[in-house]
Amino acid sequence: MKIFFQTILILNVSFIHFFENVKLPKGAIEIKNNSVKIGDLKQGKIATVNFEIKNITKNTIQIYSVTSTCGCTIVEYPKQITANQKITIKATFNSTGFIGPVKKELVLITNDALKYYKMELSARVIK
Repeated sequence: MKIFFQTILILNVSFIHFFENVKLPKGAIEIKNNSVKIGDLKQGKIATVNFEIKNITKNTIQIYSVTSTCGCTIVEYPKQITANQKITIKATFNSTGFIGPVKKELVLITNDALKYYKMELSARVIK
């Protein structure tokens, strides 16, 4: 039994050592604030938030889509970001039918190495 645990320990150390030099893909964009809190919002009202995005490479990045978790949030965005350009992704949340804390996720899909970026907006819908 002692040999079994020693073998597991050696395998874990080897595994960690193998992956310590592995470089994860770095994203080609920066999101200034990927989580926006709207605060209190009266039921039935509409709130618009902006996500600032910057291309930090020398290449043009294609934006394939920006999707939200439901139809209550409409997203407007350009189809590409040129080198070192800043853009704004506009998300409009309609609070009709909601009450209490609400969190909506947006997923930005691009052609860069990271591919997917997550943003979110949150609010507390009140009567």
